[in-house]
Amino acid sequence: MEWASRYNRQLNSQMMWKVRCVTHAILFLNDCFVHHSAYGSQVGAAGIKFIPTGGLYVTGGLTPKNIQFIAGQNSPFMTAYHDKGRVKPILDTVPIFAVMVEDLGVRGALKNAQIEYEKYTGGHVSDSAGGKGMSDLVLWLHFGAAAAIGFAACAAFNRRK
Repeated sequence: MEWASRYNRQLNSQMMWKVRCVTHAILFLNDCFVHHSAYGSQVGAAGIKFIPTGGLYVTGGLTPKNIQFIAGQNSPFMTAYHDKGRVKPILDTVPIFAVMVEDLGVRGALKNAQIEYEKYTGGHVSDSAGGKGMSDLVLWLHFGAAAAIGFAACAAFNRRK
């Protein structure tokens, strides 16, 4: 009798664990649906606001990591994107693109550093080992370090979430 009681407790424990796993999965999928619906709605609002007939590019870390919730006409994202009532025909003229790279912010920081460097040096990049070339190297290292610090700060911020 004792073994049957112990077996029942173990069976109930295993069953409750499975029920909790299923419950968490359902809650996760519901959260993904709500989140990507809100995301699609905001992208649709931006499409109406700017009317970018050349295309609306959805970027950032969310896009490549959650493309299964974004791709497809019946996805939560696209349903909310097109759910704009009588201004929906405007969004039909706006193509939407998903940018699948995750380091776009770092690329932007590097480009900004290059622009600032060229602005500071007047577009002059010297190949000489001494004199002006050495100061160019120091300046380039300065901008590179600033970009690396920005990258490290973004990485630390994303790890904290």
